[in-house]
Parts: sequence; structure tokens; C-alpha cells
Amino acid sequence: MTTGRRIALGIVLASFTALTAYAIEQHGLAGSLELCFANAATTALFVDASIALGLLMMWMWDDARAHGRSWLPYALLTLVFGSVGPLLYLVSGGTARRGARVADGSAAA
Repeated sequence: MTTGRRIALGIVLASFTALTAYAIEQHGLAGSLELCFANAATTALFVDASIALGLLMMWMWDDARAHGRSWLPYALLTLVFGSVGPLLYLVSGGTARRGARVADGSAAA
């Protein structure tokens, strides 16, 4: 992953973490979760985000095993704080290392 992408993801991570902290400060963790089920629209968004985060956690599991990294801290962050886990995983070095070969034989960026 390029330095520019890491910086961009770091900005997204910091912004989303601040938003998450604000929501928890305003409503508490249980209150924030309760609001996810306030109506059909928020429930649908919660389920959709849960599916997407589940897919990301499966990818993180595979990537972490392939690169000898720990998966559990990022998975726990994902379960409690959503996208914070995958964003931190990517910013802290997730994905193939520079110069590594990917499955199709091409060099990773």
C-alpha cells in the first residue's frame, strides 16, 4: 500500500474514531446499539454494515495468517467499534508487503 493511501486511510480512521467516540459519549455504547434498531431503516443499515464488517473480518483473518500478523485485536475492535478495526489494520500494515508477489504472480504495490 502506498504512503498516500495510508495517510488517506489514517485521516478516515481518525475522523471515524472521533465520530464513534462522540456517539458513545452522547448515547453510551448500549444506547448507540439500541438506536440501531429504532426502525426498519436503521435495522437494515445495521444488518448491512454487519454483513460488510463480517466479510472484512474474514479477509483480515486470511491476510493476517498469510503475513504472520495477529488478527484478534483488530477483530475485537471491529466487533465493538465497527470500521475502526479494519481501518487500523490497513493503516498499521495490512495487505501484502511491498515487492511481495500476489497470487497471479504480479508484484504488489
